[in-house]
Amino acid sequence: MDWGEFSVYERLGFSTFNDSQRVEDNFAALTRSLTIVKALEMLGVLSHCGKLEKKEVSIHLVGADYVEATDPAAVFKPLSKLLALNGIRRLDILLNGPNVDRSKHGREDHLWFSCSQDASVSGNHTPTVVRYIADLYHSADTASAITEKGIKPDLIMCFNAGIWGYDSWKETILYFSTQDCPCVITSYNKEEADDDYCAVQNALEQSCSRTLWHWCPSRNMFASPASRESGIDGRKCIENCYWQAFSCKVEFVS
Repeated sequence: MDWGEFSVYERLGFSTFNDSQRVEDNFAALTRSLTIVKALEMLGVLSHCGKLEKKEVSIHLVGADYVEATDPAAVFKPLSKLLALNGIRRLDILLNGPNVDRSKHGREDHLWFSCSQDASVSGNHTPTVVRYIADLYHSADTASAITEKGIKPDLIMCFNAGIWGYDSWKETILYFSTQDCPCVITSYNKEEADDDYCAVQNALEQSCSRTLWHWCPSRNMFASPASRESGIDGRKCIENCYWQAFSCKVEFVS
C-alpha cells in the first residue's frame, strides 16, 4: 500500500508530531482517516476492493456523532486522498446513529466529484458520497435505506462507541453479522476497550456460532495525540486509543 505523504505516520504513528498546536488542529481528521485506512489495509479490504472492476469502498460508521457529521469533508479528506493514491475510484460513507443531526437524516453529500459526476479519481481525492441516517443501525429504517441505496459495507467502524455502556448496542452487534464484513471498534482507553470486548462477546455468545477476532484490544498507533480527563483518577480519555476487530456469523436460536 502507498501511504504517500502519510508514510512517516504509518511507520511511527503520531509520535512523530512535535508541534502540539498542529496536533490539536488536525487530530479529529487524522485519527479517524488514518485509523480507517490502517484497518482497511490490515483486514485486506483495500487490496480486495482494489482488484474489483468498480474499485469502490463502502464504510458504515455506526454510532456517528457531531464530530464526523458536522464537516465530513474536513474529517475524511485524508482518507479520500489515501484511497485515491491507491486506485480507489469511489468511497461511500454512511454516518449512522441517533446522535447524527436529525436535520441531515436521509441527506446525501457529494464530495470531490468532477462536474460530470464521473466516479473516477478527481484530482488527488476519491469522489465520496456521504449519507446520513439518524437512527439505530438495527432499525427497520436503516436496513431499508441500506437495501434501497445498495450500500452494503466493506467495513463497519465504531469510533469511541462505548459498547459496554449502552444496552442498545447488543441488537446492533447482532445485526452486524447480516452485513458479512469486519467491524472495528475503538475506545478511549484500555479499560474501556476491555469492557467493549466483553460486551461484544456477551452479545454474541448465545447466538453466534462463529466469531473471528482479527485482533483483540490493542493500542492503536493512530490514537489521537490529544487527551482529556475521564473523571476516574489515573485514567485519560484519548480518542481511538485502543481498537479491536472481529467478524461474525450469527445463527439465531428460536
